[in-house]
Amino acid sequence: MTRKKEEVRLLQAMLKERDEKIKTLEEDLQTIEQTSQKIQEEMEMLIAKQKEEKFLHEEKCEGLVMERMEVKKEMNSLQREMKESSMLHEYANLLRKAFPGSVDSTYVVRLQAQLCKSMHSMGMLENQMTIVKKNCNGLVKSLKDEISAITDDKCKMEVELINQLGTMDAERRDLEEEWQTKVDAQKAKNSELEEIVGPLESEVDEEDSDEESEPDDEKMEELSALKVQLAEMQTNKEASEKELRKALKEQREKLNAMKEQHSRQLERKKNYQSRNTEGYSGERSDVTDGTAKDSDDPVR
Repeated sequence: MTRKKEEVRLLQAMLKERDEKIKTLEEDLQTIEQTSQKIQEEMEMLIAKQKEEKFLHEEKCEGLVMERMEVKKEMNSLQREMKESSMLHEYANLLRKAFPGSVDSTYVVRLQAQLCKSMHSMGMLENQMTIVKKNCNGLVKSLKDEISAITDDKCKMEVELINQLGTMDAERRDLEEEWQTKVDAQKAKNSELEEIVGPLESEVDEEDSDEESEPDDEKMEELSALKVQLAEMQTNKEASEKELRKALKEQREKLNAMKEQHSRQLERKKNYQSRNTEGYSGERSDVTDGTAKDSDDPVR
C-alpha cells in the first residue's frame, strides 16, 4: 500500500510540474505580446521621424543646388572679368612700350578691336553660361527624381513593415487563442484526474492503516489504467510544449528579422546622406580650386 501511495504522490508531482510549465509558456506569450507592441510603437516613431527627415533633406538639397548655381555664376563672372582685364592691360602695356610718348588714333583703333574681341569672348561666355544652366537644371531634375525614388522605396518599405506587423500580431493572437484552448482543456483533464486520484488516495490511506486488509484487484486495475492515462497525458503534454516552444521561437526569429531590417534601412539612409554630403563637398572643392587658380594669374 505504501507503494500505491508513493505512485499517487508521484502523479500529483507530475501534474504540478506540468502546470508550472504551462504557466511559464503563458508568461512567454505575454512577453512576446509586449515586445511586439513595443516594436510597433518604435515603428510609428520611426515613420514620423523619417517624414520629418525627408522634408529637411528636400529643403537641404534645394538650398545646395541654389548655392551651387550661385557659386558657378560668381566663378564665371570672376573668370570673365579677370580675362578681359588681363588682356586689355597687357595690350596697353605693349603699345606704350612700342610707342612711348605717342597716343594716336592707331592706339584707339587697336583698343576698339580689342574691345570687339572682348565682346565676342563675352558672347561665348554667355553661351557657356546657358549650357551650364541647362546642366544645372538637369542635375536638379535628376536629384528630384532620385529623391522621389528614395521616397517611394521608403513608403513601400513602411507599408510592407506595417503589413508584416499586422500579420504577426494576428498570428500571435491566433496562436495565443489556440494554446489557451489547449491549456483550458488540459486543466479540465487535470481536474477530472484529481477528482479520481483524491478518493483513491483516501482509500489507500485507509487500506494502509488496516494491516490485515488484502489488495483489491479492481482498485489495482483502476490505478494501472490511471497510470496509463497519465502517461498518455504526459506524452501529449510534451508534444504540446514542443510545438509551443517552436511557435515561440519562430515569433522571436520574426521579431529579430524585423529589427535587422530596420537597422539595414537606417544604415542605407545614412550611407545615402553621407554620399550626398561627400559629393557636394567635392563639387565645392573643385569650384574653389578653379577660382584660386584663376586668381593666381597676374593682372598687369
